[in-house]
Amino acid sequence: MKTKKDCRLILDMHKLDIHVFEEFGRYNYSNAQSVLPLHVHDDAIEICYLARGNQTYLVGDDVYQVRGGECFITYPNEIHGTGNLPEEKGVLYWFSLKELP
Repeated sequence: MKTKKDCRLILDMHKLDIHVFEEFGRYNYSNAQSVLPLHVHDDAIEICYLARGNQTYLVGDDVYQVRGGECFITYPNEIHGTGNLPEEKGVLYWFSLKELP
């Protein structure tokens, strides 16, 4: 369930004509949310900083437990998400950095 405190913001850098970054994002959840579906960032590395909370991510067959204060990185073209688990309560910042030709 989302409350007024729960928010997810994504800044699409293409709209600003900045092509080295795909996006910047932040979520601040006071309750668990739905799953983060498996997805891929074509030719882009994603760097996440979990400021507060705990989160489980899947990359291929590997499971990663991330705790507040830790970073999580996915490499270009890696399929990742939370599997069948929700996005947990907490604060997460992320950005994806595109490899330019």
